[in-house]
Amino acid sequence: MISSSISEYEKGLRDDLEEIIQNYLKRNKIGWIKTFDFNKVLDRYESRSKEIFNYLINNPTLQYYELMLGVFYNRGFGVNKSINIAFEWYMRSSQQNDLNGYYEVGFYYYLGYTVERNYNERSLEFCQHAVDNGLNIAIHFLASCYHQFNYNAQNNSIIAFELFKKSAENGFIPSQYELAECYKNGEGTQKNKMEALKWYKSYQENDGEINVSYPIKDIENELIIRLGLNKSQVNVKLNLTKPITSFDGLKWAKFKPV
Repeated sequence: MISSSISEYEKGLRDDLEEIIQNYLKRNKIGWIKTFDFNKVLDRYESRSKEIFNYLINNPTLQYYELMLGVFYNRGFGVNKSINIAFEWYMRSSQQNDLNGYYEVGFYYYLGYTVERNYNERSLEFCQHAVDNGLNIAIHFLASCYHQFNYNAQNNSIIAFELFKKSAENGFIPSQYELAECYKNGEGTQKNKMEALKWYKSYQENDGEINVSYPIKDIENELIIRLGLNKSQVNVKLNLTKPITSFDGLKWAKFKPV
């Protein structure tokens, strides 16, 4: 991604920055798990943060330049933390048609950082673009908006379920937990304990942060009793598969609280 005739010192900074970028993109693809947290990646480089920040800001032709300046200002990585400046860089990133920038701007609007908090206009406008183009973290975030702020609107819970399902199938691990919860509780879909068990187990196998041993055990016991199966037969019926890695580009209705 970064190429030029540089010193060993600069090469080290380049490599450090490259690893940070790749881990940021990884977070937006798979989420956060027990063994992976993007903030901890930044923690590892804290002692060199000023040098890495200076290397970035002095190389404006780098891919993800605007986006990563937003990330660094948001965190205070190698520079004084500034939400306002971070927002400006995220906005510039979105203007370069970076889906990650669209998501970050939408998230800032949602939180009310630097701008008026507004769920159903600017926040969703920016996140929607990232969702339409398959950015997992944006799909999960939009699903969470519909799920948390459904205002007793049944259709919103259905949309939340469908969004969680898409990001879960596309490998976003936190969505796998949320999808299991939807199936278990009948939120946005019919209750389906077998599907709930499938996604709890997928989440567990993918090292999700939340301990799901108890719901897995409870559902297995329920299925054993209700269906007259043993544990091995339950696992056979699950027919667990790895999450798919493609996204079909679904377009969702704008968020309209009632």
